[in-house]
Amino acid sequence: MRSWYMSINNAANVRILTGQRLSPKASPTGGFAIEGLPDGMFTVQGKDGYGQGALGVQLTLWFWTAEELEALRPAEIDYPLTVEIV
Repeated sequence: MRSWYMSINNAANVRILTGQRLSPKASPTGGFAIEGLPDGMFTVQGKDGYGQGALGVQLTLWFWTAEELEALRPAEIDYPLTVEIV
């Protein structure tokens, strides 16, 4: 199956992440503690079944800063639920 993958270099051009698959509604860095990445989270938006020409059109990579993620967190929850954004 053909897919899109991403690698990330830091400001010194040192590779800190290699070959993470870009899958819709998933974070390519989710679950990893990666030194050198800014605080925040990558997400991939799109639908399953995308083709090779989809990157940037049907499939987009987003970066959410820690401040943006904090702003999305509900101020009050009416039922027992704990959410930790890492």
